[in-house]
Amino acid sequence: MESPTIWKIIISVLLLSSFGCIAKTCDPPKNLIKSGDLIYRYENSLVSDLVLKYQGEKSYSHVGIAVTHGPQIKVIHSLLNLDEGIDGVTSQDYCGYIKDALRIEVKRLKKINGGIQNRLLNSIETNQNKKFNRTFDFNSQDSVYCTQYVWMVYKDALHADPFKLKPNSNLIITVRDLLASNAFYTVLKSPANTSSNKKAH
Repeated sequence: MESPTIWKIIISVLLLSSFGCIAKTCDPPKNLIKSGDLIYRYENSLVSDLVLKYQGEKSYSHVGIAVTHGPQIKVIHSLLNLDEGIDGVTSQDYCGYIKDALRIEVKRLKKINGGIQNRLLNSIETNQNKKFNRTFDFNSQDSVYCTQYVWMVYKDALHADPFKLKPNSNLIITVRDLLASNAFYTVLKSPANTSSNKKAH
């Protein structure tokens, strides 16, 4: 497999490209998703396919953290989409987040409770102004890519790493790395809206 540096360059270039999208209707699972849930998605896009190739398996290419306010579901995630003026951590409604997804999966921390949810919300707020990490530098504190953001929020909130990663300077945290954690269980797994158009991951 090519070096992590080559992958960082390729993904960064593709993220700076823009792709079209088509809005879809959506009926969010209001009573199923809770704050702190991880929402994984895969979309039919060049970036998504590249991420899957780098991971060496076919599951999901992006992840965000759910925050609920009554019936409203927001997904907080790190994204680079210059067409929409997004550069880093952003908040998106659930339907907007999954509108071009071919498949999604919602996973929840097994030992979550109100105290942990509050600490997660505090960690989300602390990290809300971070830019997108274009260099995929694991040691960056001021910028984060999507999986790095989820890892950082959970590690800060739990004072431990539920994903049990082994950090090193060349590490790129993949969606596969997060999915492999046995600290989470699946709440929802299904095909989502489909679209033939290409869009950022």
